[in-house]
Amino acid sequence: MRAATPLRMTLRVGLSTAFVGVVLVTAGVLCVVLVGQMREQMRRDLTARMRDVASVAAMGVAGDLHRQVRGRADEASPTFLALKAALQDVKRRVPDLRFAYTIKRQPDGRLAFWVDAETDAEGTHVGDEVTVVTPALQAMFEPPFEARVEPDFYTDRWGTWLSAYAPVRATDGTLECIVGVDISAARIADAEWAAIRTILLTALVITLLVCGVGVWLSSRIARPLALLDASMQRVRGLHLDDATVIESRFREIAQMADTLSAMQSGLRSFRKYVPKELVRELIEDGTEATLGTRGATLTVFFSDIAGFTSLAEATTPEGLAADLAEYFATITDTILASGGTVDKYIGDAVMAFWGAPKPLDAHAERGMRAALEVHARLDALNARRVAEGRAPITTRIGLATGEVVVGNFGYDERMNYTVMGDCVNLSSRLEGLNKQVGTRVLVSEATQRAAGEAMVSRLLGAVAVKGKRAEVRVWTPVCPHADATAADLARVARWNAAVEQYMAGDFAGALPAFEAYLAEAPDDEPARQKVDACRRFIALPPEDTWDGALVAGVKS
Repeated sequence: MRAATPLRMTLRVGLSTAFVGVVLVTAGVLCVVLVGQMREQMRRDLTARMRDVASVAAMGVAGDLHRQVRGRADEASPTFLALKAALQDVKRRVPDLRFAYTIKRQPDGRLAFWVDAETDAEGTHVGDEVTVVTPALQAMFEPPFEARVEPDFYTDRWGTWLSAYAPVRATDGTLECIVGVDISAARIADAEWAAIRTILLTALVITLLVCGVGVWLSSRIARPLALLDASMQRVRGLHLDDATVIESRFREIAQMADTLSAMQSGLRSFRKYVPKELVRELIEDGTEATLGTRGATLTVFFSDIAGFTSLAEATTPEGLAADLAEYFATITDTILASGGTVDKYIGDAVMAFWGAPKPLDAHAERGMRAALEVHARLDALNARRVAEGRAPITTRIGLATGEVVVGNFGYDERMNYTVMGDCVNLSSRLEGLNKQVGTRVLVSEATQRAAGEAMVSRLLGAVAVKGKRAEVRVWTPVCPHADATAADLARVARWNAAVEQYMAGDFAGALPAFEAYLAEAPDDEPARQKVDACRRFIALPPEDTWDGALVAGVKS
């Protein structure tokens, strides 16, 4: 029992999904890395810029003038206003700045705002205490008195900020105050998000382009592989005449296509030796051929060319091979079209059967129809051959239905799929009996009974076949029932009734029907033989042991 087949996606979907997945993961990782690096670089750039802005602002504040502002009463003085204007000028030149101010240390160590560029309610006044003193701010009042930037954001009553400071010295070199400049954390976040959006949009565009290329490339890879898969599925069904051209720039795929083409060629050759249905069954089941047989009811076919020796003597070996190829093609195509299996060619003979390797409904009817079709096609072939000055090819066919043993015979390394049994021997005997009774097709009683009313057949009598204890009734098919006219059915019925009378010893009662049939068909050999036999037996009755059976080798 086979294990359940897991659900699988198509190669194209798999490749596309894998490619897109890799691209998305790679793009995600790159975006995270780029955003992190971008934020670090922006923070370094911002830090350097704010340090420079604070330094420039400090250069615009004169330490000696700043020292002249001693309290809130000096806020209206020209000196204070000049210092305030200097700070406002810095804000105008640097739009990102929110606040610019000076801070001075009081004698008691407190830090106080001194000059503020703001003029609205958010501004501070001289002497207002600095309520949030960070370590960086505190360090500005200690040597070496150099510009600094806060290492991180801090929050006060005005909001969250990133600040930079620079010292302001008097002419005597002492530290007078420091200049502070603030930029809002929200303003920095907006700038960062703008940069992040640019990175993400760029990554998205590149990702879409790369994914599109990946899907296209996946299609280029998957399409020839899909064609290969479709071709292999057709090979699995033994549809080997596929001429699909599979082209690919990938060497491995091209090699696979060449290998498949070689396999198709090999299987086409293999199919000529082994029944196609058998090979298809083995491939579909996924099993290897092994020795083994089974019992089955089949219809077996034997055919042989009449006068083959004369035909062979009248032509060259090459011509004979061509004649046989034409003949075998006619029979084989007909048998295969009817669902039969060609077993083997034995010289000029053909052996076939219906009902194996796979069960087949109405196999007896199929065999009889095929026998009639073979002769119809041979008649057309012979018309051409005679017109070309070549001898016609006549064949005789025997059909028998019954129990046989069918399967692989031989040994492990060499096997032959065939049938064996009494039915096989009977079909061969019936083929040979055609010559004696003047027919082209003979079928056994079992075959006629299995076909039933589907076929119209004439009873020829019973025959004692070598190897069988009981006599076997034999028939010759006339046509499918659907093709018969009312006159045909009536004539065959009269014939069959006459044969029953003949076999019962009523020769005088049977003779008129045989004579009437012969009058309608002057070339009918069975009718001529029955007329001669009736007249002979009327004139000289047979012995009491006569049972009406045909004796092989003796015309009745």
